[in-house]
This record gives sequence, structure tokens and C-alpha cells, in this order.
Amino acid sequence: MKNGEGDELLVLFKENACIINGFLHELQPLKTQENRPSIFHEFMNEEPVKSIGTTFCLWTDEQGHFQASDFEKLDTMMQSFIEIYQPNPKLYIDWACDYYELDGLPAEIVEQVYQKQALNQTSILSINADLEDWETLKSDLEAISYPFTFSK
Repeated sequence: MKNGEGDELLVLFKENACIINGFLHELQPLKTQENRPSIFHEFMNEEPVKSIGTTFCLWTDEQGHFQASDFEKLDTMMQSFIEIYQPNPKLYIDWACDYYELDGLPAEIVEQVYQKQALNQTSILSINADLEDWETLKSDLEAISYPFTFSK
């Protein structure tokens, strides 16, 4: 998951375990593997984590409790990263307008995106009237299996 600001979150789910690798571009990468269980070593030492890097990490221990690389910073880091991923179109609109310096976004279209309704040319142009690279958008939507009905 990418937030558009240079930060990334990668998650690995195993049968009875989970690890979340986070990279926030404002923070220094972690230098050690901490006390992560060995079942996560391959995930943490191979691609794409190897290229992206790690500034924070959460994982489950044998009892299913989450452990973290730095509990003191974790709350602030996670809040800043996941805020726009809440299931609330209004939060996303507020974030996007601030980040992209927009006067507003059509709430009904953003709500349709949250409901995973197919995007068409009209809905896309109502969000970005200046869009020129339709092929990249099409490729990005296909990569995340998001439905669309335009053919540009």
C-alpha cells in the first residue's frame, strides 16, 4: 500500500502470524532485525522489502500479540500513514484537497470509489479534468483489479 507521499506499507499474512513492514520517508531506516520470529526473515530480507526499506515493523508473537520495532514512535507513525485509508470518503477528500492543493473533490464520485463501483471517463474527469495519461491509469487500475469502463 502506498500513500502517494513516498511511504509504503507491506503486509504478510501467514496461517497464524502476521507482519507489517512500514517505510515512512521522513524517518531513518531500522538497522537491525529486532526480535522478529524466524518465519518472517525471508519476507524482511527479500524483495520488495529489501528495496523499500523499513522504518517501523509490527509482527505477531507466538501468542498472537503484536510486537513493534519502536512502540514509542509507533502511534504517531501509524496515525500519519493510515489516516487516509479509513473507510471514510470525507477523510480522504480532506487529505487529498490538502495534499494536492485542491478546492474540492466530488463527494459522490469518491464515495463510488469507496464502494468499488466502476470508474468511467466522466467520473474520472470529474476528479481530474486534466488527465492525459489514460494508459497509465488503466494499467494502475488493472494492477489493483479495480473495475473501469473507459477504453482510452
